[in-house]
Amino acid sequence: MRSKTTARAYVLSRNQARARQQQWLLTEQEYDEMWQGKEDQRGRGANSLSLCRIDLDKPWIRENCVLMTRTQYRAKMKKKQNPNQQEEK
Repeated sequence: MRSKTTARAYVLSRNQARARQQQWLLTEQEYDEMWQGKEDQRGRGANSLSLCRIDLDKPWIRENCVLMTRTQYRAKMKKKQNPNQQEEK
């Protein structure tokens, strides 16, 4: 049985994408499958998981989504914005 928390998270995610004018094509089942067993890791902390798009120019579809920590996502976005910047050793 689907929890109210997961159902609410799906609706919030979908509505956020729509508010940003991003195409949302994830079904509730796909969303639930991606989060299965990881629901307790969802949140706003640096090490909490977030659903992210791999390619920001593509819609929210299963093949273009991945769960990653907010820290990982920020590092990915920083690298995308500064592709020529070398990593520190």
